Amino acid sequence: MAAEVAVGGAGGAGGGALRVRAAPAETARGVVHRAVVTAQRNARRGTAATKTRSDVRGGGKKPYAQKGTGNARRGSSRSPLVVGGGVVFGPQPRDWSIKMNQKVRPRPGPRLPAPPAPAPAPPRAGRRPVPTRPPVPILPPPDPALREGRATRGLCERFRD
Repeated sequence: MAAEVAVGGAGGAGGGALRVRAAPAETARGVVHRAVVTAQRNARRGTAATKTRSDVRGGGKKPYAQKGTGNARRGSSRSPLVVGGGVVFGPQPRDWSIKMNQKVRPRPGPRLPAPPAPAPAPPRAGRRPVPTRPPVPILPPPDPALREGRATRGLCERFRD
């Protein structure tokens, strides 16, 4: 969907129209989301890797006999169940990049001028105000009986059978 936008020249002189490609309002949110996700996924390196049981060094010989030891049968010391073994379903290097459809992809071209920045607030006289913290409530001092442990003695005796 293309729209005609009127553009004025410097000082109001001259002017013209600029064709701007814009998505309809109901799909614009999805297009922006897709562009952001595409940029983020294309920025990923995808180099995380772990070693599976076949990548770990060693483990070619059967650790002990199949029967007669009382232990569980084991064929390799590099099984994922053993310390020093491989990792099951760990990350492997992969390409995370995706593409956007060509008609949806933002293309370089004439852009509208940026809106003027809001004028900065005038400086206040004197120093900058410092944010204040809310006052901390002052708690009353604890009961002297609780502090000395006399009040808890009765609780222990009350719950005894």
